[in-house]
Amino acid sequence: MPKVSIIIPSYNAMDFLPRTVRSVLDQTYRDFEIIIVNDGSTDNIENWVNTIDDKRVSLVSQVNQGQSAARNTGIKHSNGEYIAFLDSDDLWDFQKLEKQVQILDNNPEVGFVYSWVSLIDEWDRPLGKVWQTNDEGNVWSKLIEGNIIACGSVPMIRSSCIEVVGLFNKFSFACEDWDFWLRIAAYYPFKVIKEILVYYRASSTSLSRSPSDCIEKKLQTMNESYEVLIERAFDFAPVELKYLKPRSHALAKLSIAWKALKSPGIKYEYVKYYRNQAISCDPCVSASSEFRKFNRAASLVRLLGVQNYEKLKNYLKSLMNFSKKNVS
Repeated sequence: MPKVSIIIPSYNAMDFLPRTVRSVLDQTYRDFEIIIVNDGSTDNIENWVNTIDDKRVSLVSQVNQGQSAARNTGIKHSNGEYIAFLDSDDLWDFQKLEKQVQILDNNPEVGFVYSWVSLIDEWDRPLGKVWQTNDEGNVWSKLIEGNIIACGSVPMIRSSCIEVVGLFNKFSFACEDWDFWLRIAAYYPFKVIKEILVYYRASSTSLSRSPSDCIEKKLQTMNESYEVLIERAFDFAPVELKYLKPRSHALAKLSIAWKALKSPGIKYEYVKYYRNQAISCDPCVSASSEFRKFNRAASLVRLLGVQNYEKLKNYLKSLMNFSKKNVS
């Protein structure tokens, strides 16, 4: 059986790390190593790891350098044929490794396998949101339009991919995952398991919960990082896909407009600015379903406010789910 190296970057995450590691130790697939990378933590991770009576668990410590650097450190210490990443507050279904290993074993051309994801709260309770994406095969042209991988705790990759595409790059805004997935997609087909195998914990540090006076700067940083990512991606893109570049930039601007729309203390000049930037990058984007959806949401938010808009959206979603259950 191929060994799987599981890399868990950790920085002051002891509130959740024991549960995260337990979700790995309870896996039905047993041939793995867990590499916990202590990225400058001050919450006694070393002492806790020393209490774990399992030789498959090891700890590597470094000064705080951020998640991408911590993952790279873990990769350099890994010995597995396959590599999986797990954030220190997320959880795995007990069959996650088994099902992903089976996919890679049976599909030697595939370099990347992912699954669906469920959002959970701090007590591990589902919040009713599931990320379901079904794209597989040569997904680069889809992936350049937006990150289809819900979070960094999802994929399993072949370690040989690292030899081809390199390690994680550093960005000012959190684009490291998307950049890395794009580089893998340029060389390898993807496969998806259409099941919830990962539980992503809702973060209290997201952009939508940032103080309003920080929003403008964070939107600018996001914009700069997206531009760098897209330019790098197209530097290595096949000639026949170069035509997608304007659309990729436009959809990136539109995603920033979405972030601005859902931010506290919303300032509509930011929403309007990035919406117009999207049209400037690619006028054809204004005819897309995503753009029309955004315009409807912007109108409702202006009319109802962000909180009431979210309540209305959740209410309509619950009605749709109720109708589907009754029909079935």
